[in-house]
Amino acid sequence: MELVKDVAEELKNSYISYAMSVIVGRAIPDVRDGLKPVQRRILYAMYEMGLRSDRPYKKCARIVGEVLGKYHPHGDAAVYDSLVRMAQEFSMRYPLVDGQGNFGSLDGDEAAAMRYTEARLTKIAELMLEDIDKNTVDFVSNFDCTLKEPSVLPSKIPNLLINGSSGIAVGMATNIPPHNLKEVCDAIVFYIKNPNCSVDDLLNYIKGPDFPTGGIVLRDEALKDAYRTGRGRIVLRGKVEVEDGKRVVIKEIPFTVNKARLVEEIVKLAKEVDEIRSVRDESNKEGIRIVLELKAGSNAEKVVRKLYRSTDLQITFGIINLALVNGEPKILNLKEMIEHFVEQRREVVRRRTLHELEKTKERLHLLFGLKEILKNIDYTIKIIKNSKTPGEAKKNLIEFYKLDERQADAVLQMRLQKITALEIEEISRELEELTGRVEKLENTLKSLDSVLISELEEIKNSFGDDRRTEISDEFDDLELLMVLEDGTIKTLPLDELKDVSLRVSAATFGKKDRIFVFTNKRVLKVKDRVRLEKDEKITSVVCAKDDDVVVAFPKRLEKFKLSDLENKRFDEIVDAAVLNKKILVATVDGYTRVIDSSNLPAEFEEKIVSLDCGDGELMVTVTEKGFIKRSEISRRKALAHKLNDKTGRLIAAKFCRKEIVIFGEDKILKIESEKIPVQSRNSIGKPLFGQIKFLITV
Repeated sequence: MELVKDVAEELKNSYISYAMSVIVGRAIPDVRDGLKPVQRRILYAMYEMGLRSDRPYKKCARIVGEVLGKYHPHGDAAVYDSLVRMAQEFSMRYPLVDGQGNFGSLDGDEAAAMRYTEARLTKIAELMLEDIDKNTVDFVSNFDCTLKEPSVLPSKIPNLLINGSSGIAVGMATNIPPHNLKEVCDAIVFYIKNPNCSVDDLLNYIKGPDFPTGGIVLRDEALKDAYRTGRGRIVLRGKVEVEDGKRVVIKEIPFTVNKARLVEEIVKLAKEVDEIRSVRDESNKEGIRIVLELKAGSNAEKVVRKLYRSTDLQITFGIINLALVNGEPKILNLKEMIEHFVEQRREVVRRRTLHELEKTKERLHLLFGLKEILKNIDYTIKIIKNSKTPGEAKKNLIEFYKLDERQADAVLQMRLQKITALEIEEISRELEELTGRVEKLENTLKSLDSVLISELEEIKNSFGDDRRTEISDEFDDLELLMVLEDGTIKTLPLDELKDVSLRVSAATFGKKDRIFVFTNKRVLKVKDRVRLEKDEKITSVVCAKDDDVVVAFPKRLEKFKLSDLENKRFDEIVDAAVLNKKILVATVDGYTRVIDSSNLPAEFEEKIVSLDCGDGELMVTVTEKGFIKRSEISRRKALAHKLNDKTGRLIAAKFCRKEIVIFGEDKILKIESEKIPVQSRNSIGKPLFGQIKFLITV
């Protein structure tokens, strides 16, 4: 019989199966224990090998062999790389593996071969495996069905939040930043006591990411948006000090940045910047110290700003809180991540308590039988002595004392020393103790949350430490990146922007080596200049690496990967922005509408004039004749700005942030958002100055 299949359908089904295999089996962590399968298997194998934190180290080659042979049928390099990362203090906020030997460096040096290094579990990793032998989690068959492995660890620690995770699967990626254990424990306790709390309530406890390499996170609405939606971008920079006004010293660098490469970037910058005389890397075991000696009379603060603008001393960290929930990948906000952890811990404590209760009741049952026969031990001995076989003795004991088979077996297996007065007293004492324990365990089942809170407080006190990453509100030296009307690229620190006279076509904030210019016809990646064709004009500029972007065409929105758009042509592009969960769209008739990114592509009846990605309750709108106002956002289609001949057409609607940069025909103005009056959506706003071309908010 010939089997006929459609090739396209077969390829589609096979690729979907492959994709799900990568997503579930390799790249994406489970929301409950924050681990990918290879990490979970490494920790479980080390637990099975007895590699506790107070036991001797074992060769990593032996650990890798154990993992490969029993649980993870893939390459040894992948297993060893994962083990190494869990031991690196600059990769994991709270390392799960205690490594001995060369495990790599911030300069990108690789770890020594697995035959040279040794490892064991850290104390905090042991908390992830505690109670695993008490029926707290389900076990599944390994790859050849000869052994069982845990489907998830009963982790006491909120590992997904405190250590984060990163990975690239098929068609999706995760990039969850690490956080401070104290802050996370406090937030979880607050959630347990206040399950109806909001993400903003939790942000009173979790201030932001806490990276193992320290650094500074710039706090703005984008940071809050990332926690509210599960996606977003934050600005992360290294920590710099100026010594005696003569030298700039870098003490901390951003997470994931290669220190050796950063030094190379700084050396290259020094050739272009007159103020820097020399660059030295004086880093050692005590910490990072990169020294920039300055020439006499140099402005150190200006040099620091150039370092942030031109090197990876300042980076954009893209947050994607993607994790497996019931085996399916899902983007999670902060509250949802905490909810799933608490739900898992409740189940673990419940199963652990039931397991201990069953064992305790079983022991009690046997002790009641022993106590019964010890009341008349002489007659018990006589029954056993007069029985012809052990089976007959068992039967006689059951009949005379009304025992069950397990109790009778316990009596027959009891040693002679158990019939002493001291042992009889000990059995009575154990009976009393176990009866109290049963009562305590039954009460635990009624108050699981109190156990969770107690455990979290204990973990916080035992393993909590001070925050390493500083959270700063200082945005004054952000780089304003502008494309002028002649096509040249100009940069300006935000703190130097007061009232500048320039003719600008488009602007954004970011780094000069990551500029994508959107014209009305095409998308260009540029650095110093844009060369336009005839009848071509710039509509927007995006500064990013390879993020998802949303592009507005006259009457529709579409999502693209930024790298796929380079040099691509379209009939007409209206606007573009780096994608976030919420998209604010303004149309020519003065109306706005909020679109969820999951609903892309989206069609519109009226022509689109602008878009913005973010979140918030207020928006700022401007018209071409200089009328501006703040007003409340309606999630549905609603009037945003009343238009007439006096106001002119609607230019843009943006989510309201801390500051607004307004671009006129030949001048730029920066004002604080709070100085713009909040008015109804049906008002014309307040006149600011002459004709307005566009605005951006920061």
